[in-house]
Amino acid sequence: MLGLLSSVFPIGSVVGPSVGGFVVEHFGWRYTFLVNVPIALAVTVWGAKRIPRLGRRTGTTKIDYGGALLLTVAVGLLMVSLTELGRDSGGGHHSVVVVGVAGALVGGALLLRHERRTPHPLIDLALLRRREFAFLNALNFLYGICIFGMVSFVALYAQEGYGLSASQAGVLLTPRAMAMVATSVLASMFLDRTGFRRPIGVGLGILAVSAALLSAGHGMAERSGMPELVYLGVVVTLLGVGLGIAGPSANQAGLDLLPDQVAAVTGLRGMFRALGGAVGTAAIASVASRATTPAHGLELAFIGLAVLAVAAIGLLPGIPDRPVGSGPRGRSGPVPVPNGRAVSPRPVGGLAVSGAPADVGG
Repeated sequence: MLGLLSSVFPIGSVVGPSVGGFVVEHFGWRYTFLVNVPIALAVTVWGAKRIPRLGRRTGTTKIDYGGALLLTVAVGLLMVSLTELGRDSGGGHHSVVVVGVAGALVGGALLLRHERRTPHPLIDLALLRRREFAFLNALNFLYGICIFGMVSFVALYAQEGYGLSASQAGVLLTPRAMAMVATSVLASMFLDRTGFRRPIGVGLGILAVSAALLSAGHGMAERSGMPELVYLGVVVTLLGVGLGIAGPSANQAGLDLLPDQVAAVTGLRGMFRALGGAVGTAAIASVASRATTPAHGLELAFIGLAVLAVAAIGLLPGIPDRPVGSGPRGRSGPVPVPNGRAVSPRPVGGLAVSGAPADVGG
């Protein structure tokens, strides 16, 4: 289910970039934010009516607003520092950078202190200490940097490095989305056979290759013998294939370890991935703005993303490879637990999850 869900997100990427490119070219970039207002309002109203309110039924409606505020302050100050550091004028105001980094560190320390004391923490620190989740969180942080770094700056690089218009750059992202949809559907259907590590490794490897090809600039496009727009389309499609292969496994890995804390595990995954995306995007923008040209800066950033993707592959041995209760060929069977008992999978809320204790390891 989660694998198929991950194939739905790129559908918006088929329409969004093309519309965005048209809006930027004919009305200006500010209007791309205005377009989102009616869509966001419609989704908010629809979601309020249709999304089940499980908290009322289970009695777990308390939200850690204090933790959310401290996390926002810490990450926000760090992004301000990175943005200021990347100003064209040579690093911006150093006092702003120093104060921002110091504030981010203080905010992070206060967040950890708060999370240890609150009865309903935003971040379950016990999960951060578990070996499997330490690897998963690190993987998702690097994965977020790579995904947001590539997707966010490919269109800008196409304009700065190849002289494409905003509309052409927007259309260029369509094959990435289509390839991602197709491959993520297929990858989700074979998860029980492939496990989690192999698809993530293959996907990150393909992402590294596409980043390396982009970093080569015009020289590689000329050697390929293809028109520049076609060459970029092939590279971007390759990126979509990599993201589609890795996505379902990256979204699913680790959820079966704690079936009674799926929400917490999912929240941590999303948080570390979003943190990686936020920090990585700000860092890449800083590199691009301080380079001799934005195109050259983005090429340097793509090299860094390729290195980070390979580094993320090195974390794969530390994450669980298969769903709990899944055999090597996808057959569901008894789940071994630490005391030697075998517990057969049982359905919970429509999903087959293990009946093993919550502290079962990888």
